[in-house]
Amino acid sequence: MAGQAKKLIDLLVSQKAKGNRDIENFIRVKLSMKGIPVNTITESSADDPVVINKIKDVLKEFGVNAG
Repeated sequence: MAGQAKKLIDLLVSQKAKGNRDIENFIRVKLSMKGIPVNTITESSADDPVVINKIKDVLKEFGVNAG
């Protein structure tokens, strides 16, 4: 399902940053440091299971339930 990675990233950013740009940037840097290409993932990007699992690990780390 294309776009799942983007949705998970958006979920994480919206729940943790709550509009605070500094926290949004921190989260994006954290994802990048974990090997997740945040700037290249779009709604139409093919979902790589490895990337999805990395994002889910970060969600758990931040205490966000992906459902």
